[in-house]
Amino acid sequence: MIIMKIDSLDLRILKLLEADARQTLRSISKKLKTPISTIHSRIRKLRSAGVIKGFSVVLNAEKLGYEFKVIIGLNVKRSHLIRAEKLLAKKKAVICVYDVTGRFDLFLVARFKSVKELDRFLKEELDLEYIERTETFMVLKTWKESMHVC
Repeated sequence: MIIMKIDSLDLRILKLLEADARQTLRSISKKLKTPISTIHSRIRKLRSAGVIKGFSVVLNAEKLGYEFKVIIGLNVKRSHLIRAEKLLAKKKAVICVYDVTGRFDLFLVARFKSVKELDRFLKEELDLEYIERTETFMVLKTWKESMHVC
């Protein structure tokens, strides 16, 4: 993997975009006292290098009815680990799949509207011959949840 060199201007642009990706180039230009053309070319360069993967909306899942967030640790038969990761990543309720070290092979983060949905997911969707064990952790309160890097 090639790591792109990020200078202080790139970093300041990224911080502003992380705070509000809807900002106009003009707004960023004024805040950084840098020409719009420079801002535009830097953002284009960051996008083409894969540093900026996209621009998206951050939704409030609870306001959409997804009141239950869980973290599920899974032990998977070694020969099926990648297969399990790919399959579970396609599940609608699953928002993150992590291949980890330690007691578990995988961790999932998933959201549900009800305990009934969670129960169905655990008993039906995770009822696969190569999943040996699961342990579910209900998130009671989230103190920090951020995808910000800068």
